[in-house]
Amino acid sequence: MKKKIAVGIICAVVAWVVIGVIDFTMVNSYHKPVFCVGAELADDGGSGTYVGLGYSFDIEGNFMPEAENPGVTSYRGYIFGIEVIRGFRDEMLPGVDNESLGATEEIEVVPNDTVLTEPPALTVVCGDKTVEALRGTTSWMYQNEDGTGTSIESDSMHPLQAKEYMTPLELIPTTISSIDPLIAYLQWDTIPDKVVVRCWSEEHWGQPTAESEEIPVSTLMIDSNIETTPIISVELKDGNYIYEVVAEWNSAEKYSGTAYYSFYTIKPTMRLQPIG
Repeated sequence: MKKKIAVGIICAVVAWVVIGVIDFTMVNSYHKPVFCVGAELADDGGSGTYVGLGYSFDIEGNFMPEAENPGVTSYRGYIFGIEVIRGFRDEMLPGVDNESLGATEEIEVVPNDTVLTEPPALTVVCGDKTVEALRGTTSWMYQNEDGTGTSIESDSMHPLQAKEYMTPLELIPTTISSIDPLIAYLQWDTIPDKVVVRCWSEEHWGQPTAESEEIPVSTLMIDSNIETTPIISVELKDGNYIYEVVAEWNSAEKYSGTAYYSFYTIKPTMRLQPIG
Protein backbone atom coordinates (compact mmCIF):
# COMPACT_ATOMS: atom_id res chain seq x y z
CA MET A 1 0.00 0.00 0.00
CA LYS A 2 2.79 2.43 0.96
CA LYS A 3 4.61 1.57 -2.26
CA LYS A 4 1.52 2.39 -4.31
CA ILE A 5 1.16 5.71 -2.50
CA ALA A 6 4.82 6.53 -3.11
CA VAL A 7 4.50 5.65 -6.80
CA GLY A 8 1.39 7.80 -7.02
CA ILE A 9 3.16 10.76 -5.43
CA ILE A 10 6.15 10.39 -7.77
CA CYS A 11 3.87 10.20 -10.80
CA ALA A 12 2.01 13.31 -9.64
CA VAL A 13 5.27 15.24 -9.17
CA VAL A 14 6.58 14.15 -12.58
CA ALA A 15 3.29 15.14 -14.21
CA TRP A 16 3.40 18.54 -12.50
CA VAL A 17 6.97 19.15 -13.70
CA VAL A 18 6.13 18.12 -17.27
CA ILE A 19 3.03 20.32 -17.34
CA GLY A 20 4.96 23.26 -15.91
CA VAL A 21 7.82 22.86 -18.41
CA ILE A 22 5.36 22.78 -21.30
CA ASP A 23 3.58 25.93 -20.13
CA PHE A 24 6.81 27.84 -19.47
CA THR A 25 8.14 26.78 -22.87
CA MET A 26 4.97 27.95 -24.60
CA VAL A 27 4.96 31.32 -22.86
CA ASN A 28 8.68 31.80 -23.38
CA SER A 29 7.96 31.29 -27.10
CA TYR A 30 5.26 34.00 -26.88
CA HIS A 31 2.26 31.68 -26.97
CA LYS A 32 -0.52 31.18 -24.44
CA PRO A 33 0.04 28.44 -21.82
CA VAL A 34 -1.73 25.14 -22.43
CA PHE A 35 -2.61 23.93 -18.93
CA CYS A 36 -3.38 27.22 -17.15
CA VAL A 37 -6.80 28.71 -16.47
CA GLY A 38 -7.39 32.31 -17.51
CA ALA A 39 -8.45 34.72 -14.77
CA GLU A 40 -9.34 38.41 -15.01
CA LEU A 41 -8.85 38.38 -18.78
CA ALA A 42 -9.15 41.59 -20.78
CA ASP A 43 -11.62 42.15 -23.60
CA ASP A 44 -8.88 41.64 -26.19
CA GLY A 45 -9.32 37.88 -25.90
CA GLY A 46 -6.11 36.91 -24.16
CA SER A 47 -4.35 39.48 -21.97
CA GLY A 48 -4.55 38.82 -18.25
CA THR A 49 -3.54 36.34 -15.57
CA TYR A 50 -3.21 32.60 -16.20
CA VAL A 51 -3.08 30.31 -13.17
CA GLY A 52 -1.68 26.78 -12.99
CA LEU A 53 -0.72 24.44 -10.14
CA GLY A 54 1.80 26.43 -8.15
CA TYR A 55 2.70 28.75 -11.01
CA SER A 56 1.09 31.57 -12.97
CA PHE A 57 1.65 34.10 -15.76
CA ASP A 58 0.76 37.73 -16.35
CA ILE A 59 0.36 38.08 -20.12
CA GLU A 60 -0.22 40.97 -22.49
CA GLY A 61 -0.63 40.59 -26.23
CA ASN A 62 -2.37 41.28 -29.50
CA PHE A 63 -5.27 38.83 -29.65
CA MET A 64 -7.86 40.66 -31.74
CA PRO A 65 -8.54 39.25 -35.25
CA GLU A 66 -7.31 42.44 -36.91
CA ALA A 67 -4.00 42.49 -34.98
CA GLU A 68 -0.99 42.93 -37.26
CA ASN A 69 1.35 40.82 -35.10
CA PRO A 70 -0.99 38.58 -33.10
CA GLY A 71 0.10 36.68 -30.01
CA VAL A 72 1.79 37.32 -26.69
CA THR A 73 3.86 40.51 -26.60
CA SER A 74 5.06 40.44 -22.98
CA TYR A 75 4.85 38.13 -20.01
CA ARG A 76 5.92 37.54 -16.43
CA GLY A 77 6.08 34.03 -14.99
CA TYR A 78 5.83 33.09 -11.31
CA ILE A 79 6.48 29.95 -9.28
CA PHE A 80 4.72 30.01 -5.90
CA GLY A 81 4.39 33.79 -6.23
CA ILE A 82 8.07 34.38 -7.03
CA GLU A 83 8.83 36.00 -10.37
CA VAL A 84 11.26 33.74 -12.21
CA ILE A 85 10.98 34.77 -15.84
CA ARG A 86 9.86 37.67 -18.02
CA GLY A 87 10.00 38.60 -21.69
CA PHE A 88 9.14 41.32 -24.19
CA ARG A 89 8.54 40.15 -27.76
CA ASP A 90 9.05 43.56 -29.42
CA GLU A 91 12.72 43.45 -28.42
CA MET A 92 13.07 40.40 -30.67
CA LEU A 93 11.21 41.64 -33.77
CA PRO A 94 13.38 42.51 -36.81
CA GLY A 95 13.70 46.21 -37.60
CA VAL A 96 12.92 47.37 -34.06
CA ASP A 97 15.53 49.76 -32.71
CA ASN A 98 15.82 52.15 -29.80
CA GLU A 99 14.42 55.07 -31.79
CA SER A 100 11.25 53.23 -32.81
CA LEU A 101 10.70 52.24 -29.20
CA GLY A 102 10.91 55.86 -28.13
CA ALA A 103 14.28 55.51 -26.39
CA THR A 104 16.74 58.39 -26.49
CA GLU A 105 19.83 56.38 -25.63
CA GLU A 106 21.00 52.81 -25.39
CA ILE A 107 20.31 50.97 -22.17
CA GLU A 108 23.45 49.98 -20.35
CA VAL A 109 23.39 47.11 -17.89
CA VAL A 110 25.18 48.24 -14.76
CA PRO A 111 26.72 45.46 -12.64
CA ASN A 112 25.44 45.13 -9.12
CA ASP A 113 28.33 46.26 -6.93
CA THR A 114 26.28 46.70 -3.77
CA VAL A 115 28.29 45.96 -0.64
CA LEU A 116 26.39 43.93 1.94
CA THR A 117 27.35 45.07 5.42
CA GLU A 118 25.50 42.13 6.99
CA PRO A 119 23.92 38.87 5.82
CA PRO A 120 20.47 39.32 4.24
CA ALA A 121 17.34 38.05 5.96
CA LEU A 122 16.03 34.59 5.14
CA THR A 123 12.35 34.07 4.34
CA VAL A 124 10.94 30.54 4.32
CA VAL A 125 7.89 29.89 2.11
CA CYS A 126 5.83 26.70 2.22
CA GLY A 127 2.50 26.75 0.40
CA ASP A 128 0.79 29.98 1.40
CA LYS A 129 2.67 30.19 4.73
CA THR A 130 5.69 32.46 5.14
CA VAL A 131 8.00 33.06 8.09
CA GLU A 132 11.24 34.97 8.56
CA ALA A 133 13.93 32.70 9.97
CA LEU A 134 15.84 33.71 13.08
CA ARG A 135 19.37 34.81 12.21
CA GLY A 136 21.95 33.58 14.68
CA THR A 137 25.71 33.15 14.65
CA THR A 138 27.37 35.30 11.99
CA SER A 139 30.88 35.68 10.60
CA TRP A 140 31.02 38.56 8.10
CA MET A 141 33.46 40.97 6.47
CA TYR A 142 33.04 43.80 3.97
CA GLN A 143 35.06 46.52 2.32
CA ASN A 144 34.48 50.16 3.25
CA GLU A 145 34.46 53.02 0.73
CA ASP A 146 37.97 54.05 1.77
CA GLY A 147 39.29 50.58 1.00
CA THR A 148 39.57 49.42 4.60
CA GLY A 149 37.77 46.33 5.81
CA THR A 150 35.26 45.68 8.58
CA SER A 151 34.86 42.29 10.23
CA ILE A 152 31.84 41.14 12.25
CA GLU A 153 31.81 38.10 14.52
CA SER A 154 28.66 37.45 16.53
CA ASP A 155 27.66 34.37 18.47
CA SER A 156 24.13 33.27 19.31
CA MET A 157 22.25 30.61 21.22
CA HIS A 158 21.71 27.19 19.69
CA PRO A 159 18.46 26.77 17.65
CA LEU A 160 17.26 24.15 20.13
CA GLN A 161 17.38 26.83 22.84
CA ALA A 162 15.76 29.65 20.85
CA LYS A 163 12.15 28.51 20.42
CA GLU A 164 10.69 31.61 22.05
CA TYR A 165 12.42 33.82 19.46
CA MET A 166 11.03 31.99 16.42
CA THR A 167 7.70 32.08 14.63
CA PRO A 168 6.54 28.55 13.74
CA LEU A 169 5.89 27.54 10.14
CA GLU A 170 2.56 25.70 9.96
CA LEU A 171 2.43 22.70 7.64
CA ILE A 172 -1.13 23.10 6.42
CA PRO A 173 -1.86 21.80 2.89
CA THR A 174 -3.46 24.37 0.59
CA THR A 175 -4.34 24.55 -3.08
CA ILE A 176 -0.89 26.07 -3.62
CA SER A 177 0.93 23.23 -1.89
CA SER A 178 -1.36 20.30 -2.64
CA ILE A 179 1.18 18.54 -4.90
CA ASP A 180 4.29 19.07 -2.76
CA PRO A 181 2.96 20.13 0.66
CA LEU A 182 6.37 19.73 2.33
CA ILE A 183 8.50 21.66 -0.17
CA ALA A 184 9.85 24.88 1.36
CA TYR A 185 11.57 27.65 -0.60
CA LEU A 186 14.46 29.58 0.93
CA GLN A 187 14.54 33.21 -0.18
CA TRP A 188 17.26 35.83 0.29
CA ASP A 189 17.58 39.21 -1.45
CA THR A 190 21.10 38.13 -2.37
CA ILE A 191 21.37 34.39 -3.03
CA PRO A 192 24.20 32.65 -1.11
CA ASP A 193 26.82 30.54 -2.89
CA LYS A 194 26.39 27.54 -0.60
CA VAL A 195 23.51 26.32 1.57
CA VAL A 196 23.43 23.49 4.11
CA VAL A 197 20.29 22.50 6.02
CA ARG A 198 19.98 20.20 9.02
CA CYS A 199 17.16 19.41 11.43
CA TRP A 200 16.17 17.95 14.77
CA SER A 201 12.93 16.39 16.00
CA GLU A 202 10.90 18.44 18.49
CA GLU A 203 11.89 15.86 21.10
CA HIS A 204 15.27 17.60 21.23
CA TRP A 205 14.08 21.04 22.29
CA GLY A 206 16.47 22.29 24.97
CA GLN A 207 19.16 19.72 24.05
CA PRO A 208 21.88 21.62 22.10
CA THR A 209 24.18 18.58 22.08
CA ALA A 210 21.62 16.43 20.22
CA GLU A 211 22.81 15.08 16.87
CA SER A 212 21.21 16.63 13.79
CA GLU A 213 20.20 15.16 10.44
CA GLU A 214 21.26 16.85 7.20
CA ILE A 215 18.51 17.62 4.69
CA PRO A 216 19.21 17.64 0.91
CA VAL A 217 19.06 21.09 -0.71
CA SER A 218 17.78 21.49 -4.28
CA THR A 219 18.68 24.38 -6.60
CA LEU A 220 16.65 25.00 -9.75
CA MET A 221 18.12 27.46 -12.26
CA ILE A 222 15.44 29.49 -14.09
CA ASP A 223 16.57 31.31 -17.24
CA SER A 224 14.88 34.55 -18.25
CA ASN A 225 15.65 37.39 -20.61
CA ILE A 226 17.09 39.36 -17.69
CA GLU A 227 19.16 36.91 -15.66
CA THR A 228 19.47 33.34 -14.47
CA THR A 229 17.72 33.02 -11.13
CA PRO A 230 18.37 30.15 -8.72
CA ILE A 231 15.44 28.83 -6.69
CA ILE A 232 16.57 27.03 -3.53
CA SER A 233 14.25 24.51 -1.91
CA VAL A 234 14.24 21.73 0.68
CA GLU A 235 11.80 18.95 1.41
CA LEU A 236 10.68 19.33 5.01
CA LYS A 237 9.87 16.41 7.27
CA ASP A 238 6.24 15.59 7.94
CA GLY A 239 5.84 16.72 11.52
CA ASN A 240 7.26 19.05 14.15
CA TYR A 241 10.95 19.72 13.50
CA ILE A 242 13.58 22.39 14.10
CA TYR A 243 15.71 23.45 11.12
CA GLU A 244 19.06 25.22 10.89
CA VAL A 245 20.17 26.79 7.61
CA VAL A 246 23.86 27.58 7.10
CA ALA A 247 24.41 30.02 4.23
CA GLU A 248 27.77 31.07 2.80
CA TRP A 249 28.62 33.99 0.50
CA ASN A 250 32.09 33.73 -1.06
CA SER A 251 31.95 34.96 -4.67
CA ALA A 252 31.62 38.73 -4.21
CA GLU A 253 34.74 40.92 -4.24
CA LYS A 254 33.74 43.32 -1.47
CA TYR A 255 31.98 41.12 1.07
CA SER A 256 31.86 37.51 2.25
CA GLY A 257 30.84 35.45 5.22
CA THR A 258 28.64 32.80 6.77
CA ALA A 259 25.34 33.13 8.60
CA TYR A 260 23.22 30.65 10.55
CA TYR A 261 19.41 30.80 10.47
CA SER A 262 16.76 28.72 12.22
CA PHE A 263 13.02 28.07 12.13
CA TYR A 264 10.70 25.29 13.21
CA THR A 265 7.61 23.61 11.83
CA ILE A 266 4.38 22.51 13.45
CA LYS A 267 1.72 20.26 11.98
CA PRO A 268 -1.63 21.12 13.59
CA THR A 269 -3.69 18.16 14.73
CA MET A 270 -7.02 17.91 12.92
CA ARG A 271 -9.84 17.37 15.39
CA LEU A 272 -13.16 15.94 14.32
CA GLN A 273 -16.14 17.88 15.63
CA PRO A 274 -18.98 15.78 17.06
CA ILE A 275 -22.15 15.72 14.96
CA GLY A 276 -25.35 16.95 16.55
